[in-house]
Amino acid sequence: MEQIIFSFLAKPLEKEELLPQLSRALEKRTQLLSREKIPGIWALTDRLNAVEKAPEAVLRSRRIRSRIWGVICLLLGIFLFVPGLMKPQELLGPLLMGAIAIGAGIGAFFRGRKRKRNPFDKAAARLLEQGKGDIPGSLPEFRFSSEALCIFAEGKEQECIPYADFEFVFETEDLFLLTYREKITALHKESISSGRIEDFHSFLQEKCRFHRV
Repeated sequence: MEQIIFSFLAKPLEKEELLPQLSRALEKRTQLLSREKIPGIWALTDRLNAVEKAPEAVLRSRRIRSRIWGVICLLLGIFLFVPGLMKPQELLGPLLMGAIAIGAGIGAFFRGRKRKRNPFDKAAARLLEQGKGDIPGSLPEFRFSSEALCIFAEGKEQECIPYADFEFVFETEDLFLLTYREKITALHKESISSGRIEDFHSFLQEKCRFHRV
């Protein structure tokens, strides 16, 4: 029997602060898979992202100006659109110009909004709700040997995954996210029951495609 180097006693992930961490890890996983499939598109994207971005103060000023122009366009659009709507045959020009101005005003508001939510939040929330993951039984244990990860539940071995079958392993501030065989498992660092987290970092880097996010 192989010697167990590290083990984690899985526990439910109920903390709301874990959601952004899981979202970042899932987003990184999707990006890495996408890079493998369409490297040309990502090469172009990286060149565009390499362009120096404006400071936050400048971006904030631009958002404010965008909203001001949005208000002006909306007011101008309403001023032109309403009379044109009453007499569309006589005032077709103002009617069209008013519709365009209203559309531009609405568009300016949307462009000025700062993105807040990560599109992977829903997937991360589902993973948090699963809590114990896809493995049956109460508080499954994840045992890492030199050759494979074996998962136990109620004292019985459920599955063994050689490290060659791992897709990625991601580390966040509080979690390790394992992706393998179309499954995703999140382990809280506090749930480690054998070994040290510091040594586990080096172990993962040797065995898997490891990323900190």
